[in-house]
Amino acid sequence: MICARWSEDGRAILVSQRRFVSSVSPEEFERQLATANNGSSNRNNRKKNNSLFQQWIVPLTIISGQSPAKSTLFWLQSDSLAIPLERNEKTAGRSGWFKLNHQQSGFYRVNYETAVWRDLIRQLVNSPPDGHFLSAADRAGLLDDALSLMRIGHLDVNTALDLTRYLGKTLPPIC
Repeated sequence: MICARWSEDGRAILVSQRRFVSSVSPEEFERQLATANNGSSNRNNRKKNNSLFQQWIVPLTIISGQSPAKSTLFWLQSDSLAIPLERNEKTAGRSGWFKLNHQQSGFYRVNYETAVWRDLIRQLVNSPPDGHFLSAADRAGLLDDALSLMRIGHLDVNTALDLTRYLGKTLPPIC
């Protein structure tokens, strides 16, 4: 799972990767990590030999309100990355949002901090039915990520269900 949030100063998006196991709750997964941590005396060997600690090189595609028609590629080659992007508070409308995994080109889930989810929801709800700023693939990906993350406790129910509010205005409908 890719986790994304704004930096404290609003000048970058902080991205990190974390194992995502859809069949267990976050609490159970943390218990499994703790058990794996206690299973070896050498931390480096433990991480190297345990799939729970694997890190992947992830191609991150991003679009934002500042350039919604242009996708930019970054490579997450470690457990975290800072993507330079200025959050424009003065024009908080269209310029305040961003979306990772543009066109659902990667095989990963994205979980945003609550403020980012709210920015995306606000944009979707306020967009005209025939003028969505995100493609049908991006909108479907957001729904899929939100509902999957909600199902196992990584996202609160209200946020996930709020995301569905724009569906009545969607042309063509997502099928």
